[in-house]
Amino acid sequence: MADNKLLAAAKWTSAAAAVRALMQVLQLVLVARLFPGDDLGALVLLFSIIAVAQLFADVGIANLVMHHQRLTVEELRNIRGMALGMGIILFVLLLSAAPLLARFYGDSRLHALVSLSGMLFLLNSLWQTKRALLEKSFDFRIVGSGEIIASLLSQATMLGGALLSESIFAVLIAPLGYSFIMALWLMFLRPDAEDFRFALSGTTLRRFAGYSAHSLGFNLTNSVSIYADIFIGGRYLSAAALGGHGIAKDLSLKIGWAINPIVTRIATPQLAKLQAERERLRTVYLQVMRITTALNFPVFTSLVVFSESYTQLVFGNALTPYQPSFILLGMWGLLRSVGNPSGSLMFALGKTRLAFYFSLGSMLLFSASAAIGARFGVVCLAFAMLISMAVQQIFAIWFFILKPLTGMTYQAYIRSLLPAASAAAMAFGGMAILLNLTGAASSLSWTTLLTTQVLAAVIYLGLLATLDSDLAQQTKRMFRKVP
Repeated sequence: MADNKLLAAAKWTSAAAAVRALMQVLQLVLVARLFPGDDLGALVLLFSIIAVAQLFADVGIANLVMHHQRLTVEELRNIRGMALGMGIILFVLLLSAAPLLARFYGDSRLHALVSLSGMLFLLNSLWQTKRALLEKSFDFRIVGSGEIIASLLSQATMLGGALLSESIFAVLIAPLGYSFIMALWLMFLRPDAEDFRFALSGTTLRRFAGYSAHSLGFNLTNSVSIYADIFIGGRYLSAAALGGHGIAKDLSLKIGWAINPIVTRIATPQLAKLQAERERLRTVYLQVMRITTALNFPVFTSLVVFSESYTQLVFGNALTPYQPSFILLGMWGLLRSVGNPSGSLMFALGKTRLAFYFSLGSMLLFSASAAIGARFGVVCLAFAMLISMAVQQIFAIWFFILKPLTGMTYQAYIRSLLPAASAAAMAFGGMAILLNLTGAASSLSWTTLLTTQVLAAVIYLGLLATLDSDLAQQTKRMFRKVP
């Protein structure tokens, strides 16, 4: 793959991820400042239900398209049929589950909110196969530009609706609007009569049955793992406490979902092409890890170290009591970013069975931890999730995934994390110590906070270039080749 093509893909995924992250963080800030604690609890539950259903609705379509290097026209029609079928099934299931969820959590508003959100999965099923095909051919310009436009328009419309109505139902405008605009964008910019041709051939479906079944299992168990603390906490915590915990959790998730796809969406098709070359596969995966940690560690370290300032300045006094959750879940998000590329590796190699069983184990671990932590309050819940994530990321991912699939040693795994971890700790930790020594840390203004973060980021880049000179040289070479 030419460096210029990779760089172009990286630029579009980076731009799209930055815009989506900014819009989603703005949505979080709006929700935290506009709605009271009881509304926050309902919205956190709604966001979690939608996220689980979205992951389940994917049916592994993108990974299926990436893994199989050659797909016939008939096979693609069947893949579209699978996507549409799952969208219809989820729509019906959410309509049926809405009254049960409302009764379980004791909030009648969830009935209408969950019912309306079901439309999202019908919309998603119409365009997810097309996006996967475009990304497989490295046509990230179309996908990235669509994501930018869809994010801006949908979030702006949601913002206007929420401010005018002050109703939590306005929040649904963002996900529904985004999906609708993406469907129109991809189909009008890359018109193809095949986009609307669906099939459900028994022969073709049997070929993909194993891959899709394990993908479904992985998506379901993985999403339950991610949101176990929300679903279980909803039964033990007050609505306000669940809202504070949920905002902190959602912030960490949105940061990770904004940063990691910049690398993993480009890496997945590359890893798929190296299925028979274990040495190169290991080399490429280590590089992916170094890049993802280099991008994630400064952001999460800043969030943790300066959590008091972020909580007060960004989210307001209502969430100040939940600052410990922002610290603990910021560390949770940092650890989660370490193992995030492992999913791309497993699906690129077609190891869906391994992905499912590993995710099943993770679901049991996180659910048990959440059930224990939630009984002792919101801080204990966040701490329990952090400990569970540390067990998974620091050892389990290497032992069960990376070692058998790539032959990576534990020393190489840990060494790939050290440059970014050390540089981030020295840059942002050093800046925090300096502010504490000067007495400025207790009352940071917006100007001071932003200035210190920019300075810390510059120091971080300098330290990272020194500690990981190979990554710095590779980045320089890539940019030099661009005309």
